[in-house]
Amino acid sequence: MENFEKLRYSIYGLHLKYGKITPDIGHNAEVFYIVEHTDDRKLIEKEALQMLLQTGFDIFRFYGNKAALWRSVFDETGAKLSGGTKGAAVTYCYDDLNDFAACLEERKYIRPFVPCDHYLIYDDISIYESIKKIIFERKD
Repeated sequence: MENFEKLRYSIYGLHLKYGKITPDIGHNAEVFYIVEHTDDRKLIEKEALQMLLQTGFDIFRFYGNKAALWRSVFDETGAKLSGGTKGAAVTYCYDDLNDFAACLEERKYIRPFVPCDHYLIYDDISIYESIKKIIFERKD
C-alpha cells in the first residue's frame, strides 16, 4: 500500500493515520487537512509538533467538523514553539467545502520558482473523494 496518492503535479493525498510525508529538501509546502472526526487533542498536538519541527511546514488549512479545534491547537503549538503569542504557523479554517476545494484547486496551476508541494491529509474518505471529484475531474 502506498503512503500517498499523487493527485497532480505537486499535489498529494494521504490518510491522516496511514499516510507518510517525506518532504523534498528545498521545497516549500502547504498542508490541507480534512478533519471530520479526529478530536484527540494529544494526537493533534503531536501532528502539529511533527509538522512544525520535523518538516518545517508552516501553512495549514483545515476543513471539517473538527477544523476549529485543529486550527486552535496548531496556533497554540506554533506560539509555544516561537516563544510568543504570534505562532510559527499560518492557519486557515474553512466552513465551506467548495471554498476549501477552490483554494486547493488554485494550486493545480501554480509553478513557483521555489518548488512547493501541497498535501491533502484526510480522516474522512468520502469528503476526500468529494474534493477529488470537485478539483481533479474538471476539464482544464
